[in-house]
Amino acid sequence: MQEFQELWAEYDDGSGTIAPEQLQTLLIRTDPPLGLGRMATGRDVLRFVFNLDIPLVNGRVPFHRTVYELVRNVSETQIPEVSQSQMPRLHA
Repeated sequence: MQEFQELWAEYDDGSGTIAPEQLQTLLIRTDPPLGLGRMATGRDVLRFVFNLDIPLVNGRVPFHRTVYELVRNVSETQIPEVSQSQMPRLHA
């Protein structure tokens, strides 16, 4: 999780979001199990992102929802929805 948080901070403009095209790069730069790692192809990333439920906020990818979906994906279980106000501030 620490690796993901540090990489996210490189792309975040301070709003807690990143541009959609940066998500692909971030997932490739993040090692499994949260990310895909450097050996992933564009097709791998598209398939992976397709299975995540990350709605854009003002055209950008939100940090908290992305972390939620990545953890859900790793655990392969249903995790109860939590509002942003209930989540601790995890990003820089």
